[in-house]
Formats: sequence, structure tokens, C-alpha cells
Amino acid sequence: MADDATMVDKIRSGYGFTGPALDLGALVTADAAHPDAPVRIPLGRPSDRISSRAKDVGQQWTGTGYPVEFLSLGGQGTGVPIRVTVTSFGPPLLSKVLGLNETQESSLGLVFHYADKAGLPLLDLNDLRAVIAYLVSDEGQADLEGLGGLAKSTAGVILRELIGF
Repeated sequence: MADDATMVDKIRSGYGFTGPALDLGALVTADAAHPDAPVRIPLGRPSDRISSRAKDVGQQWTGTGYPVEFLSLGGQGTGVPIRVTVTSFGPPLLSKVLGLNETQESSLGLVFHYADKAGLPLLDLNDLRAVIAYLVSDEGQADLEGLGGLAKSTAGVILRELIGF
């Protein structure tokens, strides 16, 4: 346990610089977050430490500014808040965010395919939930019959993960 504390202290001191920085989050060890040990990247300011490190790896470092605008999906976090539709998010990215397995991702893709072919816009999570609920209902199961269908158990997993999201 003392070794973990020493490691956390070393990491904390390594990121303990002042000035403008890109905050990436906090240190995580053994599934425990350490909010008192932020992980940050300095924003292009020259320093002896940066020059020394660049020299150690055989490079020359020159700070260069590039215009960047950080975005914040849903208004959470630092950045310009943006909104996107569920359709523009797409099944592969949404599957990754939800932590779905390959079968569940394939099923989510089928839901998106159905909504697209039926002309149903998936603007928000409520729209997605409604389409999934329809496709596992007695009335909606026939609509996917030729495409393999959507198992109620898989739909249940997707719906539960959407609640957590």
C-alpha cells in the first residue's frame, strides 16, 4: 500500500505545474480514482523541463499555437456545448459508449437500419428507446422478420445501458 501512495505522490508532483493546461481527468489506480491527482497537459508554454525532455529523446521542441475550440457533448465538461442527434452518433460509437458486445452492437445497428428505412428520425434517446420498444413488441417483431429480428433480452440490455448513459 505504501508503494501505491508513493507512486500517486510522484504522479501528482509530475502534473503539479501551474499555468494554462488541458485537463484530461484524474489518476486511476486499481479502479480507484484520485481526484487530488489531476492529469494535465500544459498548453504550449516553453520551460526547462520540456526542453530537457525533448533533448533527452533527440528532438527540438518549439511551442506553436494552433487555434482550437474544445467542444462539450451535451454541455457537460469544459468546452462549447453542442448537441448531436442519436442518428449522427451512429451505432458503432454509441455501442462503444454503452459498452455493448458484438451481438448487441449488431442488434443496435439493426435498430438504426430499421429507423432509417422507415423514415424515423432518431433525434434523442427517447426516440431510440421508442423504436427499440416497438421492435420487440408483438406488433413490431414482424417488421424485422426478414433481417433476423431483435431478441427481447438484447433489447433489454441496450435499454438498461441507455438508462445508465
